[in-house]
Amino acid sequence: MIKNRDVFIVCCEGEAEINLFGFLKSNFYLKNNKTLQEKNIKGFNSLSLFQRKSAKIIKGEEISPRKKNLKFNKRIHFLFLIDKDLKDSDMIGRYVTKEGHFVQFCNPNTEAILLGLYGVNIVRNINEKDFRKRCKDEFEKEFKKSAHKMKDAEFLKLIPNELIFKNTFPELHRIFNLD
Repeated sequence: MIKNRDVFIVCCEGEAEINLFGFLKSNFYLKNNKTLQEKNIKGFNSLSLFQRKSAKIIKGEEISPRKKNLKFNKRIHFLFLIDKDLKDSDMIGRYVTKEGHFVQFCNPNTEAILLGLYGVNIVRNINEKDFRKRCKDEFEKEFKKSAHKMKDAEFLKLIPNELIFKNTFPELHRIFNLD
């Protein structure tokens, strides 16, 4: 259970998610909770690779999500901001919550969400690897840059208000606002 003033360490799948989270935090954050820092998982393509990378980050922080941390005198949570375009995505989500952490999926992925908010919808009717590439290619075609190079002003055009934020990222909205 999340309480006011709990601390979150946000583990993002990559640079695009780190930039997106930074924008969301600076525009919709109500300071009920404190984000200590963002960590870059630097991508993964399976449950086993996710488990290894996330365990390394968590072990490096020497923090247990189930009890107060003496260093901060607050409860520490890990929040994973990751794409949901892998066949292992549902297993990754179950693993994260079973370990006592939180997950906000970008469904199906960050590029597709941002393209959808821009008015370009990509149908997922091809295999996983091709779909991911198609989303990245279409994103670069529409925005003339990779998603990890987006700036706050560009995110603001796509996510201009709290309702769009809440509908697009419900778990983040809940954590930010304790709905």
